[in-house]
Amino acid sequence: MRKKQAYIIFLVVLIVGFVLTLNSIWLGQEHASSIVQQQGGSIDTNTYVVYLQESIRIFNGLGIILILIGGLGEVLLFTRGDKFDKQ
Repeated sequence: MRKKQAYIIFLVVLIVGFVLTLNSIWLGQEHASSIVQQQGGSIDTNTYVVYLQESIRIFNGLGIILILIGGLGEVLLFTRGDKFDKQ
């Protein structure tokens, strides 16, 4: 894989991570709503809040992981990119 291709891949991973993190509340609400629908359309409020919080936490965590992978990849390419092309 060439340096430019790796740069583009890490950039896409970084952008997807930002999008997931910024939209984690909306995505969490959608996921929690789908869980409620699967349960027949009615659940206890406290249970819904737990599902909502955990759904938001999942999307936020996934976004942060992707940001870290993409960001570290970009940093490594910028600092050690000359060694990357030689391999």
